[in-house]
Amino acid sequence: MNVQQIKNNIFKSSVIGIARVIIAIPLYLILTPFVLNRLGVEDFAIWSFSTIIISLISLGDFGFKNSLIYHIAQNINSKSKQNIYFNNALVIFIVIATSIIIFTILFSPYFSSHILEVPAERVDKAIFVLTIIAVSFSFRLVATPYQAIIEAHQKIYYSHYVMIAWLVSNFIFTIIALSISSSIYYLAIASLLPNIIVFLMYYFKARNDYDHIFLNITLISKSHIVEMLKYGSGIHIATIAIAAREPILKILIARNTDLIAVTIFELSYRLSTQAISIVKTPLLSVFSASAVLTKNKDDLNKIVSPFCNYNIAFLVPSAVFFFAFSSELINLWLGIGHEKTAEILPLMFLSLSIYYLTEPLYKTIEASGKSSYSAILQSITIITCVFLYKTLSEYEHYSSAYVLLITFSLFSLINIISFKVFFHEISTFKYLKSIFLFALGFIYVTYLPTENIPLKLLTFLIYLIMHFYLCKLFGLFDIIYIFRKIQYFLINNRH
Repeated sequence: MNVQQIKNNIFKSSVIGIARVIIAIPLYLILTPFVLNRLGVEDFAIWSFSTIIISLISLGDFGFKNSLIYHIAQNINSKSKQNIYFNNALVIFIVIATSIIIFTILFSPYFSSHILEVPAERVDKAIFVLTIIAVSFSFRLVATPYQAIIEAHQKIYYSHYVMIAWLVSNFIFTIIALSISSSIYYLAIASLLPNIIVFLMYYFKARNDYDHIFLNITLISKSHIVEMLKYGSGIHIATIAIAAREPILKILIARNTDLIAVTIFELSYRLSTQAISIVKTPLLSVFSASAVLTKNKDDLNKIVSPFCNYNIAFLVPSAVFFFAFSSELINLWLGIGHEKTAEILPLMFLSLSIYYLTEPLYKTIEASGKSSYSAILQSITIITCVFLYKTLSEYEHYSSAYVLLITFSLFSLINIISFKVFFHEISTFKYLKSIFLFALGFIYVTYLPTENIPLKLLTFLIYLIMHFYLCKLFGLFDIIYIFRKIQYFLINNRH
């Protein structure tokens, strides 16, 4: 697979991925109040417990998805080896999915009554919801090997198509189910159908495009499972550490400050993660692309450096935007009276921007076979968060933002140093030119008009023009060229 084809697939994946995020936001905003009003507060709370099962499933693949992508990419020219790894992964995912269903059936009664303390008259509903969700998302688990095959061949854009299909079908089935009956039972059953669609889309696409992939249980071997687990374990530990970061911080905030601080953290962190998901969407292609090109340093250089330039081009003005307009955003979203959240929001977004700034380096190291690097680094971030919070707890509502700002800065610094050690011949950031862009953003934030909103919008527009002009002048990013490519892509995909 040549590097130009990979770059074209990355561009296609980025456009469709951003479209997916744009579609998801209004559907979420419409669906949440609709479900709440139809179910009522208590049944809606029971429905929200489904996220527990979803979280369990998301942690239940033990890193095998990324491990399969890595091993397929490493054997991109050997169809027989691809099929061996696929079959071993498929058996593993079937076992995991079956185990989750059995575990849920056995323990959901105890979990509902004693852990969640659901009222006795609603325990049956909770058990039904947890069981159906376990079955529902098990289809997603079993679809994972087929998804991994597709993504290892650089067709991540298809995964975005699948997720758009899930978003739209979930929206439609939810509306239909709750229009027929305001019953949590109908809603639970409706949630099953979109995940079956996800499985079928991945299954038929993989079978159609890769006829060398087929079920053959004679290919199952302990050595291949151990090999995949060895790589996947590092990914899995890193995934657990990432998933644990938010709840650990919430516990620390609740124990050291108050519930108001927890709410401020939740609001600022949630809005920041939703907003940055648009910018980070193109970065989803880094891992699979790097896994294919990791042995060819010249081609890898053509992928990593543009990703670094992209991050500088978009993360810097995005962070500047939140420093300029956080008060207006919070007032528009939540109304008056959330000044503390407005103050912390830009710091929270800046922290996440720093974290994702070195994502291309982090994922390239991971894709080179060093999954233990991910496990060690993400574990360090958790330990750092806990240590720093105890040190910075005196700053009360600001503590969580300061903790993440320092922790994520350390995270990116380690990525930069480690990448230089592992891939000293690969270009990354153009540091001197990037400093000019950072300085321009800092000057704008420092001297921007604070009262006159139209004037702020005008000056921000001028700042954006200057920022992207410098990006083109420095050879970092040409936004006009990208817009033209998007226009060409949309026109050609209309027919």
